[in-house]
Amino acid sequence: MRKIILAIVLVIAFSCKNEKKEVVKPTEKKEVLTKIDIPDYITWGKILIDLDSTSLMYKTNKAFKMARLTNTKPSYFVSRSIISEYDSDYIASIIVKKGEKSSFFGFRISGPYPDRADAVFDLEKGIVVGVKKFRDFENESAKIESLGDDWYKCTIKTTVLADKINLIFGPTNEKTKIEGWESSTNEFCDIYVIPQSLSLEKVLVQ
Repeated sequence: MRKIILAIVLVIAFSCKNEKKEVVKPTEKKEVLTKIDIPDYITWGKILIDLDSTSLMYKTNKAFKMARLTNTKPSYFVSRSIISEYDSDYIASIIVKKGEKSSFFGFRISGPYPDRADAVFDLEKGIVVGVKKFRDFENESAKIESLGDDWYKCTIKTTVLADKINLIFGPTNEKTKIEGWESSTNEFCDIYVIPQSLSLEKVLVQ
């Protein structure tokens, strides 16, 4: 009888020891500290890419077609340099829609090479394909939000360890690596974009 009782005690003790407790992570809260003015899209730098007005609209904003002019070389748009605060969190976002030839969008917050955070979004499925950072940038993340009628708000966040940053973006495809989405795609990719929606915010993450 003692052996049976001892066996039961050992089983209970072993079960308690190996019981996995669920860890509930606190919800991340963000406080916007500064909304940073982004230069008008006519000032964007462009590398083998074009931006043409269309008849499409998102609410009261005209949509533009962003299309690669090459399928063998890097292709992207880049904002002018933006002064940033070292070791601070920044969030960039833009409203886009899948194109006629592709449905993938690449987005980057970049400091001095190779410091950067990259994200690729699938505008057909409405998902984040992946996020990756290089060298000194930290805490990278991305999200995609459906706005209806196939329009999506794509957002990328990272801790910037640089005094100046650029926003780099453009159409890509599923075959490129996350960190090299702007490279050769072997096809002429395009998407629709609302240029005025490009935004950058310095935030406090709690």
